[in-house]
Amino acid sequence: MVASLKNWVNDYFREPWQMAALAIFGSLVLGLVILTMPMSVGIGLAGILLFVVVMSQNPDLMIALIIFMTPFQSKLPHRLNLGGGLNAMNMAILFVVLLWILRKRNGRFQEIRNNPMTWVFLGFYLMIFWGILRSIHWMGWGIVPQSMNPAKRWILPTLMFFPIAVSDYREKTLRWLVLAIGLVVLFMAADSLKQLHSIGFNQYSEDARMFGPFGRGGENDLAAFFVYYFPLLAATAFFDRNLVRKLFLYGTVLISFVTILFTYSRGAYLGSAGALIFLGLTKKRGWLILALVLAISYRFWIPASVTQRVEMTEKHIVVEEPGEIIVPPTAIENNFEKSTAMRITIWKGALKMIKEYPIRGFGFRMFEPLMTRYTEIAYHMDTHNMYLRTAVEHGLPGLGIFLLLWIVPFVAAARFYRKARLPLSKGVSLGLMAGIVGIFIVNLWGSRFFREELVGLYWIVLGIFYRLKTIESEKESAVTFPVKKEVNEFNLVGVPNES
Repeated sequence: MVASLKNWVNDYFREPWQMAALAIFGSLVLGLVILTMPMSVGIGLAGILLFVVVMSQNPDLMIALIIFMTPFQSKLPHRLNLGGGLNAMNMAILFVVLLWILRKRNGRFQEIRNNPMTWVFLGFYLMIFWGILRSIHWMGWGIVPQSMNPAKRWILPTLMFFPIAVSDYREKTLRWLVLAIGLVVLFMAADSLKQLHSIGFNQYSEDARMFGPFGRGGENDLAAFFVYYFPLLAATAFFDRNLVRKLFLYGTVLISFVTILFTYSRGAYLGSAGALIFLGLTKKRGWLILALVLAISYRFWIPASVTQRVEMTEKHIVVEEPGEIIVPPTAIENNFEKSTAMRITIWKGALKMIKEYPIRGFGFRMFEPLMTRYTEIAYHMDTHNMYLRTAVEHGLPGLGIFLLLWIVPFVAAARFYRKARLPLSKGVSLGLMAGIVGIFIVNLWGSRFFREELVGLYWIVLGIFYRLKTIESEKESAVTFPVKKEVNEFNLVGVPNES
């Protein structure tokens, strides 16, 4: 029994640092329990120790856990927060990255250097750093500590790209990660649809919008979440040969559409249509005929509240508060309802700001504090356009860097899709492209690419995609340059060697 336990320990702790870390941490926990801590705290720390040990040997399980945690971060217990803006989700990401750094992998640094996303991320981080320095011009040095947590929300989730893209994961593990994304999308939809019994769907109102785990005010973010990730699930289902997985993925896509309808997000409606059209043109052209029939007959199957939401866009402006929005009688805003009118007014102000500082930008998160100087809006608001916000705060060069986060993987996926051999590679590359189409459209109507709960899974999808590229490249190299077997028994003409 002792020998078998010794073998288990040797197999489980392959790296010396793991044994050293376990010994130090275990001794610390034991000492604290004996000296000062109650038994309940000691048991809790022992549970944490066991969790760390198990996850250190199974980082793919930790990544799956992060996938489930990402959109539900706001529901995590606040007592798990460590202060300084660090919560349990942040610690989980840092834990996975640390494990990835400590694990040995031949040629890892070469893979990192050769991956184009490495340089895109580096430019993105420098853009944020420069933006924070620029914000000091307007707000003083006190703005720096206030910017740390928002900057962390942009940067930290991107780190999940590397432990997946530069790893030893094979196709089976990556497929399970995609299915985990599908499962969390299903949970998000189910959790959101529970609100239907209370909000109804016969009459549109702002109070009847579905917001799910994102909370009141997060209706548009919830809709964007499904637009970002349903294309991945749909495209994966196209190529999956397993009937059970295919039905699960298609079912999740269908329930995602239902959820999008009752968020009443017009930007998400357009983003969904764009992603579906891309999928139809690329793979399922029969879908285009179905989509056309559904579009023509929408009054027969779309709930009345959704129709009201779409058609109200062209109603004349209604100002609810004095000074809320001030426009001349001839302004184009007067042809639209208040939400659309305010967006147009804000966009006009944003263009004025870009014109003033087209290269340097105003600085990180400086649009809202300064926007009332350039717009006829009575209070501070977001740009409701990710591109204008980025250009205002980081300048046109910053906007170019930001767009590379989508352009580089889209181009890579387009090239990879044509030559990919694995069904999962086909599905992920096509789903990534269609998802980016949806992301691009959604962000025309809102700033929806910096919230961790919304964007966190995007970096994981990118990691899966680039790891699949490496797997296919390795297989192609193995076919092109097969290993030569030594001939020991016979020479080339089949005569036994004299030796």
